[in-house]
Amino acid sequence: DLFGKVIADFEALLSEESLRLDREGGLPLGRPEVKVLGQMSLLLDPEAGRHLRLAATGDVDAHFVGNMTALQLFREALKANDLVYDEVSSEIWLPRTHRFELVHDSHTSLVTRLDTFSVLVSKANKAPEKNKFLIEQALGHYGQALEKQFRDNQINLNQFKYQKSKGRRL
Repeated sequence: DLFGKVIADFEALLSEESLRLDREGGLPLGRPEVKVLGQMSLLLDPEAGRHLRLAATGDVDAHFVGNMTALQLFREALKANDLVYDEVSSEIWLPRTHRFELVHDSHTSLVTRLDTFSVLVSKANKAPEKNKFLIEQALGHYGQALEKQFRDNQINLNQFKYQKSKGRRL
C-alpha cells in the first residue's frame, strides 16, 4: 500500500540520517511521531475502505511531533511517493473526543491515524458541502453510532440525506 511505502521510506531516511549524525557527533533525531488526519486517515482504515467510496488524495494532513530535520525527511518520503505534506494541518478542527489509532510503531518512529468517526465529524463540521457525499455514505453505513458523534458535536444532521439504519460500530 502507498502509505506503507511512505513509512518504509521515512524509516530508511531516519536510519541513514541517524547514522550520519552518530558518526559526526550530532544530536540524535529522537523518535518522531506522525499523527495522520483527514482523508489519508480514512484511506488507512480498511473498514472505511470496504464500505465507503473514498477519493484518493495527493496531500497528507498530519500533526508532526519531532524536530525539523525529521520533518524534512518525512516530506522527502512523501515526495518520493508523489504525496505532499499539508503545511496547514495544524488548522484542522478535531472533536474533543478524538483518539488516535496505531498504524506503525518502531524504535525509529511512531505513526498513528485519527479515528474514522473523528475524521468524519471534522469534515462535517468544517466542510459539509464539500464532503456531503462521503458523509451521507458514512451515516448510512455506520448509522446511530456516527449520528451520536454528530449530535455530541452540535452538527446538524438535517443537512444530510441518507437512509437511516442501526449501522455498524467501529
